[in-house]
Formats: sequence, C-alpha cells, structure tokens
Amino acid sequence: MKIYVLGSNYFIKEMVKYKDKLRELGYDGWIHPHYEAKVRGEMPEDVEMWKNGERAALKRKHNYFKIHYQHILESDAILIVNLTKNGLENYIS
Repeated sequence: MKIYVLGSNYFIKEMVKYKDKLRELGYDGWIHPHYEAKVRGEMPEDVEMWKNGERAALKRKHNYFKIHYQHILESDAILIVNLTKNGLENYIS
C-alpha cells in the first residue's frame, strides 16, 4: 500500500519520521523529496525563505499544491500529520 504523508510544513521533521515509520511497518510510505532534503539541511535558500515569512512564494516557486495533488492521486491513502501548534490541538493550515 502506497501512503503519502502530508501536513503543515511546521511539522516537516515529524512528517519524515512518520514516513520512515510507515516503511518500517512494511508500507510504501513516501513524502515530497524536498521535505527530506530540508530535514537533512539541504535547500538552505528555501529554509531561509520560510523563516522570512515568504511561505506563499516558496509554495509557488516549487508548485507544491499541484505536485501534492498528483502525489495524492498516485497513492492508495494519505496520512495527515496533524499535531499541536501554538497551543492548538490538531493544528492544520
């Protein structure tokens, strides 16, 4: 079963961990490769744009909405990482 992992970019490290856990459990867990690259410390320009509040520009730069949609269509299921942020349980943006 192919499971695509999504969520708020605030939880990017957690999304990578959940993808890895799915694979440990025998599922074909996957995530956008940029997320794993950012967790590894690659793509510093993107990380800087995110920190500077240029989130919408970054999403447009890489066409994330369209790519995520395509990845969802290629999957059997999705896992949304929906954790607590700023005191709000089940945060999602």
